[in-house]
Amino acid sequence: MREFLVAGNSGMLETNEWGLADLGNAALGTRVYGSAAISFAKVLSGRLLTYITYLQPWDYAAASILGKSLGYKVLTIAGEEVDLQTRQAVMMVPVEMKDEIQSYIYERK
Repeated sequence: MREFLVAGNSGMLETNEWGLADLGNAALGTRVYGSAAISFAKVLSGRLLTYITYLQPWDYAAASILGKSLGYKVLTIAGEEVDLQTRQAVMMVPVEMKDEIQSYIYERK
């Protein structure tokens, strides 16, 4: 985990929403790009381990499709399949590291 960067939005990192700051502290560091497309592209190119934020379906649908062929999944924070119909808290993760990343992330109470 210490070799990877993670991304989200600055508000989530500041308040440790879903444990994102905990994940960032376990990782090499965090990044905030302010663009879902840029963040997903960086995950898919191997420059980020994961990207976690609230998004509309049009922001995560294409990344979900592209990710499948590259070994990534776009999931809800709870680790479930996205519904592609509503604004959701989502994360793009490499399939082989899903459980490790999920161990830092938790749903809001």
